[in-house]
Amino acid sequence: SAFLSFHFFHIFTSFMHRLTHLPAVRLLLLLLPGMLLGIHMLSLPVGWWYINAFVFLLLLLSGSVRSIRFRTALAMIQGISMASLIFLLAVTYGHFRTPWNISDHYVHFSELSGERVFRIEEILKPTQRGVQALASVEELHTEEHRIMCSGNILIYLDTSGLRQSIQPGERFLTSRMPVDPSGPKNPGAFDHRRYLETQGIKQVWYLRGDDLKWLQYDPPGMLRRWTLASRDYARAALSTALPDSTVRGVALALIIGDRSLLDAGVRDTFSGTGTMHILAVSGLHVGILYVILEKMLLLFPLFRRRDILKGYAAPVVIVCFIWFYALLTGLSPSIFRSAIMFTFLAFGRPAGRYVNSFNILAASAITLLLIDPMMIRQVGFQLSFLAVWGIISFQPLLAGLWYPQSRILQYFWSLLTVSVGAQLGTAPISIYYFHIFPNYFLLANMVAIPLSFLILSNGMFTIVTAFLPAVSSTSGILLDHLLRSMLWCLEQLSSVPGALTAGLYPLFQVTILLYLLLWSGWLYLEHRKFFLLAVVICLAVLVTTLQELYIWRDKQKNELILFNAKGTTPVAVRQDGTAAYYSTEDGIENGLPDHLVRRWLHTSTLNEAALPEVFEWQGKTIRIMKEQYLTGSVSADFVLLRTDQQLNPEELSKLEPNAVWILGNEVSSNTCRNWRSYAAANDMTCYCLRDGAVILESVADESGRVGISSLSNN
Repeated sequence: SAFLSFHFFHIFTSFMHRLTHLPAVRLLLLLLPGMLLGIHMLSLPVGWWYINAFVFLLLLLSGSVRSIRFRTALAMIQGISMASLIFLLAVTYGHFRTPWNISDHYVHFSELSGERVFRIEEILKPTQRGVQALASVEELHTEEHRIMCSGNILIYLDTSGLRQSIQPGERFLTSRMPVDPSGPKNPGAFDHRRYLETQGIKQVWYLRGDDLKWLQYDPPGMLRRWTLASRDYARAALSTALPDSTVRGVALALIIGDRSLLDAGVRDTFSGTGTMHILAVSGLHVGILYVILEKMLLLFPLFRRRDILKGYAAPVVIVCFIWFYALLTGLSPSIFRSAIMFTFLAFGRPAGRYVNSFNILAASAITLLLIDPMMIRQVGFQLSFLAVWGIISFQPLLAGLWYPQSRILQYFWSLLTVSVGAQLGTAPISIYYFHIFPNYFLLANMVAIPLSFLILSNGMFTIVTAFLPAVSSTSGILLDHLLRSMLWCLEQLSSVPGALTAGLYPLFQVTILLYLLLWSGWLYLEHRKFFLLAVVICLAVLVTTLQELYIWRDKQKNELILFNAKGTTPVAVRQDGTAAYYSTEDGIENGLPDHLVRRWLHTSTLNEAALPEVFEWQGKTIRIMKEQYLTGSVSADFVLLRTDQQLNPEELSKLEPNAVWILGNEVSSNTCRNWRSYAAANDMTCYCLRDGAVILESVADESGRVGISSLSNN
């Protein structure tokens, strides 16, 4: 172990030494793991500040000593000390910039009752009964104290009891307690709690209009007011020009980043063709704006001259327009990341100077992480930078494979290589998070990206000329046709058989190894060394072996899953290499749940009536009680109750005194609460599927034991 640790350390130091011409990349490689560790640490260990002080003193001593004899050793100690200090500072910074690690964060007072003051920061989207909003908790008023608080919270507000709509800047008082967000209720389901944590949100509030007491309106700052007003103006201009709701929803998403009107069908079409990035105002949109502005400014002699402001005239104008567009779109995280990145790009190469693209990418990432370290956990941040990394790494190599003579062919070849590069950079992490891969992404992007260029240009023109109805309406007609053409093309592609590969669930370790494989492959293509080829082959074998080993071990498991569902209780059984899924006819038509698609490739789907009322599974007796439950004891180990009639827990528990009781989704919430109270008072084990799925899994030993786990949030 010591030998391997030393060998890894030697490889890492050698690798860092080779990156001396990329200082921003070297710094980022130290900041990333440090900030990640700091974010996930609940508290800093004892003696943390002494460790930092020791490393700092070691750095000072190694830098102040002058000795020709020990020059190499001192330089090594100085380098290691500097890297260690940067890493430790990154851990510290990431820990203290995590919102709930701050002492006055509202989550530390979540158990205290009282009245809480909060301020509406942003209206996120409408819901069936009201709105979803982002708010900041400012104060907690108890009977004895007034506590100042901080931290963002997600609010689901039923506005039926309000006289008028709420707006950012309003302060309210409520006595309702915030709650923890619910986690996944079924295996493989979306983890809403984890997603909110990546956004810096720890709790949610479910409020009604009559729960609120209005305090005051604190108007946002001038810049924020202008941003909101500009966004409303753009939304109104596009809504007037595009009467069709579906087309209007796509236009609002593509041009100003407002996805509140997108329906599920449009989302599926774009995600199934690998063009979802077009609907998220991000690097593509800023890149299009950058190219348009750069070409337009070249028409003016003033901006073609490199002696004016040392070539900074054009970058200043371009950056100003980019940030204007960023403010117009509401300065969402994705557009903010892209604006930062292109700002570095614009100022990094004034007067035609050469700059390393990896340095620009790393510098923009460092800037964003210093502003908000929590971005490192956001999927959008990871996808944005990995897409750009893929483009700048692989696009030049791919473009060098062919040099077409025609300008039209050059354009489409360039578009193709950019799409492949971005897909290579994002494919492993996209598959890890979303478990799908769009097979026709090349064709889809070759259609969607040129059309999005025209749509964005035309859309901006429509917004700017909104005060001229004749011009704006004519532009709107063209915009409508462009949007309909894009939707039609993508719908046709998504309907082609084999458009999407679903059910892809790689291990996290495999995802990391895939990026090492891509990086090693890029290095081999750049340097053509046999050692790098050997590394690529070894990594490919390791990735395949790990994933296949995981699949093989998983197939050896025996499981019984009782799912959380509405009004019915689907049951999945896997035993001795066979698998079956029992559900209603509607449930079977909807397909297998995500957990089964991922792991149970050969599963029979059967009607729930085929599941016997008493059956054996891994030596345990499972009993199902429905409308007319069985009389007498059958010595069941587990009892699934699927009726809400005659549910006296005291009488039923006498039938199966030693059984674990599982209340199905047919049982009402009130009955579940009564059973939980009775079980707690009588030392009885009871689960309720309304709270989350229950999983039975046989233990891999000779004892015949069965482990049970629940995804309940209670």
